[in-house]
Amino acid sequence: MSATPYLQQLVGGALFSNAPLQLTEISIALFDGNGNEPSGTGYQRARCDPGPERWNVTQNDDKTRFYNQVPVVFPAPVGGWGMVTALGFYDARSNAPLSTTPLDTPRTIDAGDHPPVFLAGELVFEIG
Repeated sequence: MSATPYLQQLVGGALFSNAPLQLTEISIALFDGNGNEPSGTGYQRARCDPGPERWNVTQNDDKTRFYNQVPVVFPAPVGGWGMVTALGFYDARSNAPLSTTPLDTPRTIDAGDHPPVFLAGELVFEIG
């Protein structure tokens, strides 16, 4: 998972400029192979806000990993969303991207499919 310039600025500001890190709402987006979000009916980003009740942290191998503790569920696709190949974390308040990463298993999402879901522990944000 790679950090965007926006996330780098947030972290750098908090570390070196004593700027408050006010990230209170996080949303998860899906992307196709060209970096576009689905435009099919029913698509919207899924919320997965910060907080110890929603994220677990582990440290090993000189890396810190944050795992979702609750499922992240997207709405049911009413129209086809096409092939999704990546996901991104967004600051939901500013709509600024925080990071993106490819999906382990790309998936075509058609109208009437079960809603995409990331079960507890399937979303991993790694630092290090």
